[in-house]
Amino acid sequence: MVEAEEQKGSPSWLRGCAWVCMQLALLVALAVTGSVVPRSAVALLLCLAAIGLALWAVVAVRLSNLRIHPAPALKARLVRHGPYARLRHPMYLSLLLLTAGWLYDTPTGLRVALWVALIIVLVGKARYEEGLLMQRFPEYAAYRRETLGLLPRIVARR
Repeated sequence: MVEAEEQKGSPSWLRGCAWVCMQLALLVALAVTGSVVPRSAVALLLCLAAIGLALWAVVAVRLSNLRIHPAPALKARLVRHGPYARLRHPMYLSLLLLTAGWLYDTPTGLRVALWVALIIVLVGKARYEEGLLMQRFPEYAAYRRETLGLLPRIVARR
């Protein structure tokens, strides 16, 4: 069984830090290579949807459970309500929606490449995080089978 919170400096903790660093580097690169202030209605809607989803996720998770490192916090609990009832990674989706708004207003080849790289990093980080969550929470495997990853299940299963 993995410790509830990874030991700082351990290989697993450092892998988590690497995912975080890649994520932050890509977000900064996207921010400095074009506009981040919505100039069109579509970009504004994407950014507002991202902010709304992120705030909903923060309320559902509570600040004490929220962290950027993929390892679960020491007192973490598995959250299955709010946006987490429909998707496992609403914070990652909110980042993709926000940066899609940025990309919409300033679409360059470089920004598209950075956005695709961000998708790849967030999917990789989510997979790594899920491995840690499955070790920590026995019920996570069932939650994972029932709930989509980055895209919400709009229609309930029958």
